[in-house]
Amino acid sequence: MTIFAPKEAFWSDEENEWVVAERDAVGRFEGFVRFFRKSDRSLVAECTYVDGKIHGLNVRYHENGSVASETPYVAGVIHGRCILYPTRTKSSERMPFTNPPIVRGVIDVDQGLNHEMHLFDDEGVERTVRGELLPPRPTSVDPKAVFDNGVWLEGRWDTTGRRQGRTRVWSPEGKLQRHVDYVNEQRHGALIEYLDGEPRLHLHYVRGAIDGPFEIRRPDGSCRKGAIAKGRHTAELVDYDENGTAIRSSWARAPEDDGEWGAKVDATAEALTAAQLAAGPMGAIAYTPATLASAIATGWGGDEDRDAALARSQRALVLRHAPAAVRDALTTLDLHLAPRVITRDRCARLLTALSEDLVDHDVLIDSFGRLGGEAATIWLSADDSRSFRAVYQRFEPPNPRAQGDMLEMAKIDLKYLALDRVPDAVGAFPRVTDLDMRGNRLDTLSPSIADMVFLRSIQLNDNQIRTIPRELGLLTELGTLFLENNGLTEIPEGLTGLRQLHTLSLSGNALTELPETFSELAELRTLWLARCPLARLPKSFSQLRKLVFLHLDAHPFEEPPEVIFDLPALEELWISSPNLKRLPAAIGRLTKLRRLMFWHSPVSTLPEELFTLKGLEEIRLGHCPLPDELVARVRAEFPKAKIF
Repeated sequence: MTIFAPKEAFWSDEENEWVVAERDAVGRFEGFVRFFRKSDRSLVAECTYVDGKIHGLNVRYHENGSVASETPYVAGVIHGRCILYPTRTKSSERMPFTNPPIVRGVIDVDQGLNHEMHLFDDEGVERTVRGELLPPRPTSVDPKAVFDNGVWLEGRWDTTGRRQGRTRVWSPEGKLQRHVDYVNEQRHGALIEYLDGEPRLHLHYVRGAIDGPFEIRRPDGSCRKGAIAKGRHTAELVDYDENGTAIRSSWARAPEDDGEWGAKVDATAEALTAAQLAAGPMGAIAYTPATLASAIATGWGGDEDRDAALARSQRALVLRHAPAAVRDALTTLDLHLAPRVITRDRCARLLTALSEDLVDHDVLIDSFGRLGGEAATIWLSADDSRSFRAVYQRFEPPNPRAQGDMLEMAKIDLKYLALDRVPDAVGAFPRVTDLDMRGNRLDTLSPSIADMVFLRSIQLNDNQIRTIPRELGLLTELGTLFLENNGLTEIPEGLTGLRQLHTLSLSGNALTELPETFSELAELRTLWLARCPLARLPKSFSQLRKLVFLHLDAHPFEEPPEVIFDLPALEELWISSPNLKRLPAAIGRLTKLRRLMFWHSPVSTLPEELFTLKGLEEIRLGHCPLPDELVARVRAEFPKAKIF
C-alpha cells in the first residue's frame, strides 16, 4: 500500500523531497524522519537521525509502496548487511540488478565499501547478476567473490562505484587470473596477471601509471625483468633462463632523476587556472620545462569547446611569461593567433625548434595524449622529426570489471611513411601496446623491438621483411601480428614463444613450410596463410585446438592437407585455389564448421560427408564446374545457409 505525504510535510530544497521531521537546536534532522517524492508525493524513505546523521535502518520504497531496500547506517555511513528488493513495475529506485528471476539481493558493506553480494530468486536459489543459475563455486575462489561476465570477481567498491583496495579475478574453473590494487578507481600498487594459476606478469602502478619494477614470466620458467618510470625504461632489461641465469640484457637511456616526476605528471590544467588570473595581476611566472609543457598542451592542445576560458588563460600566460625562444617559436607558427590548435605539422616544428631544456618533451607528449583532440597527433621525438611522423595516442582502458586488458594502452602509428627502419625512438616508449608500420620499406626488424615489453599488436603488412629476429619471441604480451605481403621464407623458432598470440597473418610470403613447433602457438584463433607456396603443413598443425578461422586461399594443393580436418574448433575455412580439384571425405570431421569458401576453384564434385555438416551457415562455391543438380542439392540440404 502506497503512503503519501501528509499535510504537515514541508519541502526541502537540500533533499529535493517532501519531508516530515523534527529538527534539533541547530536545524539538523533529529529522530524519526520520512521523505516523500517530489513527483507524486509517495513515500520514498524513512529512517532515524542522530546528531544530524542517519543512524540505524534506512528503508526505501518503490512507488507501488513495496520495500525497495533496507540499509543499515552507523553515524551516517553505510555499515552492515543491505537487502534490496527489485520490482517488475516502474520505479525510480535504482537497482544494481533487474534481471528476472532475481527478487532479492544481499550486499555486505564495511564502512561504506561493498565487499560481498548474493542474489536470490523467489525459491531462495542463488543467481548471477544476469539472472542465471550460479555455477558451483570452486574451492580456490574467495567466498565473497561474485560471478559476472563469465568470471569470479572479488573486491571492494565505494558507494559511487569506485574500486578501492585489492581486486581479484578467477576463471570459471577457479584459476586465479588477475590481482590489481586500486585507490579511488585508479590503479595504485600491484598488478599481477596469472596463467594457469601461476604469476605471468607483475607490474607496479602509481596513481594510474606504470611506475617501478616489472617482471614477465614465461611458461618455460624463463623471465624478463626491468623497471619503468616517467614512461621510460630506467634500468637494464634482463632476460633470465629457467634456471635464473641472465642470458640477455639491453639498455634504454634512463631519464634524469630529478625527483620531480610526480609533480610533472600532476602539472595539468589545474596548475594555472583562469581563477588565478581573475584573482589579480600576477608577476612573472618561473616556468619549469615540465610546467611550461603542460601549459602549452592546455592552451593549444585540447578541445576549445570543452574549457575555452582555461585554454585562453593558459595561452595568455605562456605568451606573456614564457622564455623568449618559446614565444618566438609559437609566434612563428602563428599560434599567437588564438584559438589555433597545434596540428601535426605545427607540433613537429615546435618540437624541432625547442630543446628539452626549455620544454620537457616527455611531459608535452603525455599531456597531449591526455587532452586528445588534434594535438593527439604528434611527433614521436625531436630527434626523429625530420624522418617520420607518428601518432602516439592513449586510449581509455576497457571495462575494468570485465575480462580484457588491464594495461594502460597507447598506439604508435607510422604507416605508409617510406621508412626503411624502425626508428630507435620507438623503443623508448615501453608502455606502447600497438605498433602500426604497414606500407613501409622495412627489410628486417631490429632485435631492440623486444624492448617494447607490453606490445599487444604489431602490424607490418606490405613491407619487404625477409627475416624476423628471434627476440620477437620475447614479446610475451603480443596477441596480434600481421606480416602479410613481405618476403619471409621461413618462420624462426623464436616466434613460437608468443604464447598469447591469437591472431597471425602470414599471407603473401614465400613460405614453403611451417616448423613442427608452430603448434606451440596454443592460443591461436585466427590464421591467414593465403598465397604461400606451402609444400605441406606439419603433422602437429592439428594441435592448434583453439583455431576457429583458417585462410588458405591460392594454396598449391590439389587436395587440402588432411591435418586441416582434425582442427576441433574450426568454424571458418577459406581454401579457394586454381589448384584445388577436390574436397576430401575428411571434411566431415569439421563438425563445428559454419562457413566454407572454395569458389573460383576447379572442383567438380562434392563428398557425401559435406552434407552431414548441418551447422553450415555460408557456402561459397560459385565459379566452380559443379553440375547444376549438385548445386541445387546443396541449396536444398542447407536451406538457411547463404550460398554464393
